[in-house]
Amino acid sequence: MCSFRPCCPRGGTSGRRAALPPKADVTRELGNVRVGPKPDNHRPKHYLHLCSLTYYWLCNQTRAGSVSQTKHMGYLLLSLIPLVILIAWLAGAARWAARGYVLSAALMGLGALGFIVPLFLPATGTWLQQIELPPFFETTTILGPAGRTFTATIPTERIQRYDSNGRFETGWFVHSAGGMFAIGLTVDGRIAVAAARTKQVEFFNPDGSSAGQPQPCPSFGSVPSGVLRPSNCPVWGVTFVDPIQTARPGAHWQTLLLLPFWHPFVAWLLAVSGVLGIRINRASRVRLRSDSPRSSDESDLKSA
Repeated sequence: MCSFRPCCPRGGTSGRRAALPPKADVTRELGNVRVGPKPDNHRPKHYLHLCSLTYYWLCNQTRAGSVSQTKHMGYLLLSLIPLVILIAWLAGAARWAARGYVLSAALMGLGALGFIVPLFLPATGTWLQQIELPPFFETTTILGPAGRTFTATIPTERIQRYDSNGRFETGWFVHSAGGMFAIGLTVDGRIAVAAARTKQVEFFNPDGSSAGQPQPCPSFGSVPSGVLRPSNCPVWGVTFVDPIQTARPGAHWQTLLLLPFWHPFVAWLLAVSGVLGIRINRASRVRLRSDSPRSSDESDLKSA
């Protein structure tokens, strides 16, 4: 039996159209106004048919076990929205650059890239494993095995590993659904990442490879410090240790060049600066054009 209930109104059928009374053809003249029965457009004939088709489609999807696939397709379609916004914003920046506003258009483009591209970074997988991303804002660093430090950066949804001298070694992305997450350690040396939105704990080896299936943690909420303590998320069969929090790694020239990816606010500030620069330059150009005829008229009067 299907678990979905039909959405059709009472009196309707879920496999065929409901039987509707015939339309009355009687009309009469009242002065210059033609009076007759009200049209029956309010009767949901097409709605009944569409409702029946949707109901049976949901039943078939449930029997086939493909409702989760339908949800993933919906998430994929939603992820295309920021991509379309990015393309439209870059096209606008290119148009302003062609009109001579090169610097402001560059700020607009960089701001759009820094604001939207981080949403798609986790989809790159291991392609950016050897590239260090900026760990400047909303960053938590703990001391891990063998004297290495592990840095969790929330804006980029990423864990990065550094050696004892602060040199970058590797990095990988976590599944936090764009929300807050905390980093911790287990007694067997695994890196634990608990996300507030997914209510799950992921486990990684120090090299970034997966160290087991994610475990549910319904009681976990956002941790202000970003450090996963043993009391924050009890998981059956897993023993957490109290990690030592250290200072974040120093800035390198590679991360300094990635200015738009420092933080979404920095990217937003770049984009707004570009828009304001275009408006100010346009206003100054209009003012110069309006002043040029006056200057030419004054010169003619002086010569006369």
